[in-house]
Amino acid sequence: MIRSILAVLRGQKGGTAILTSMGFLLFSVPMLSGSLGLAESVAIDARVKTNAMQRDYCALGLQEYIDYLLMDVTRWDTFLADNQDPYNPGTVTATVDVCGRDLIVKVAQYPPDLDGPPLTDELPFNPLLAAYNQRDFQTFKTVSQSDVLGGESVKYTITVINRSADPVSLTEIHDTLPAGFAYDCDPLDELEDDQLTLPGMAPQDIVPFGGVCPAGSDLQWDMPASTTIQPADVVTLTFFATTFPVPGTYCNETYVVPGSMHTRSGQTAIVTVVQPVGGMCPGQAALISQTVDYVNLVTTDLSTIPFTYTLEIGYTITVENIGTEDLELSGFEDLLPKGSNYLETFSSGTITDAPFKTFYINSVDRERVTWKFDPTIPIASGTTQTLKFASTAVSGRGKYWVDLLVDFEIGTFDAKLYTWPTAVVSIKDVYDVTATDADGNEYLIDLQVFVEGEDGTIANWSIN
Repeated sequence: MIRSILAVLRGQKGGTAILTSMGFLLFSVPMLSGSLGLAESVAIDARVKTNAMQRDYCALGLQEYIDYLLMDVTRWDTFLADNQDPYNPGTVTATVDVCGRDLIVKVAQYPPDLDGPPLTDELPFNPLLAAYNQRDFQTFKTVSQSDVLGGESVKYTITVINRSADPVSLTEIHDTLPAGFAYDCDPLDELEDDQLTLPGMAPQDIVPFGGVCPAGSDLQWDMPASTTIQPADVVTLTFFATTFPVPGTYCNETYVVPGSMHTRSGQTAIVTVVQPVGGMCPGQAALISQTVDYVNLVTTDLSTIPFTYTLEIGYTITVENIGTEDLELSGFEDLLPKGSNYLETFSSGTITDAPFKTFYINSVDRERVTWKFDPTIPIASGTTQTLKFASTAVSGRGKYWVDLLVDFEIGTFDAKLYTWPTAVVSIKDVYDVTATDADGNEYLIDLQVFVEGEDGTIANWSIN
């Protein structure tokens, strides 16, 4: 049959062309079908990859948007307030377009991240000290070597920090050397001269009042004209002193003008010559501190974002006599954090007296708790007295600290001893930020956000 057809075709014009066309059809149809299937697969794969790229692009765009909001806590709070879900208190839902398509962003807040214990002396923030006058500058003093042979030279470093909210003119730095110590006006060649370092400037040589070899133990350095220190800026001064050859423990302190004795560092920069007896600072000296024992979250107000928290905070006040003479403790003035109120005194401390009074100071919006000890409480050389108490606080996010003044028998010290801001409790608001497409089909990004103080940070994030 086929041979007959072929014979007919060979005998007719155009037969060859027809055969060629039939062969092409027989062999090309499967090839075209396969190509169309491959093209369809490639197109699907391309769509998947395009969607993935678009999803990642939107996720990164959203991350940048959240970063922008967190750069200013007011902006972040406004975003939360404008988009709170009226049917689900404490939840925020917003529609944003950061990548050419609508994204549904949800923000959920969680209980706070409470951060104690107290920070070090060099606090990373600059609390206002409006409650106390003449204490714009905080001073520290350290020594290069604490164990020396008598007659050796040691290097002292004085650090001054402006802890006020305003620029303050610094005019003088004073230092009182330990008894028997002398200013070293001719240190060894490898030791540099007195160096003053002002904020933003290279160290410069400075000569104490009275010339290169001042006599006596009271030293003074006059600052260059128009020395103004900005808030939180730091000044350092280094100099050398020759130690006393008699074995013992030697302590000294520094202060600045303005402020004078209100800015004194307290007995510090302890130097031991050979082998001391007792290891105490000569005369009257004390170390004071206030620390956070615990922070308990009592309740959380979930009705609005940001949340408001009720906390119970436990504190310990410690007074240590590090001098060779006994002390008589006469009182405490403790300025509690904003939003805090005195709760109770615990019997686990050595001092169990109830406060003399509590008083609210409107100018700083804080409660002051005052203890008066009558008779005074003796603190023998080398011993410690402690008082433990608690406060309740209704607070939002932020840093909260105390300011403690300690008073002794009249004539003991030139001014009440001050802790400077201490016992810091840091409250961080914690949020989860998630996003879906406009149809709610898929999660694009999951962020954990911490907000504290004036700005916030993205603690961690993932793109799905």
